[in-house]
Amino acid sequence: MEKKIVKKTGRPSKYSPLMIQKVYEMVYDDSECPTVEQFALDQGVNVDTVYEWAKVYPPFSDALKNLKESQKNYLFKKGLHNKVNTPMAIFALKALHGWQDRVYIKTDQNIDLSSRINVVHYEDSKKPMKKKLVPEAPFKTLSTEPAKANRI
Repeated sequence: MEKKIVKKTGRPSKYSPLMIQKVYEMVYDDSECPTVEQFALDQGVNVDTVYEWAKVYPPFSDALKNLKESQKNYLFKKGLHNKVNTPMAIFALKALHGWQDRVYIKTDQNIDLSSRINVVHYEDSKKPMKKKLVPEAPFKTLSTEPAKANRI
């Protein structure tokens, strides 16, 4: 049997192992915030192409991970010391690196929610209800009537 030789078609890739070195140059250059988009622009390729290279070449993928970590570190440090626009740095950290605002609420009460939840099955939802879903509130209810003005 003869083996068929399949020739690659299309434009040759612009990727070379030197790209890894170029990524690390961006990582260690502290004058600008490193971005994958800027790297792609410098190389004259689309950002999607850079991510495709990362899928195919593991050392390049590692270099991009370092670039993103460097970007996170740059935004955090420069934003902390007001060397970049701090709200912009916060926004970028949230949008690009998954940072979140978290609000912690401390309560002294133990609330038992299991007594307040009744499961209604679809078949039962067509029948008239015999029970109230929410028990009576243990607090004073507000009146829906308009308030009367106090006269002096």
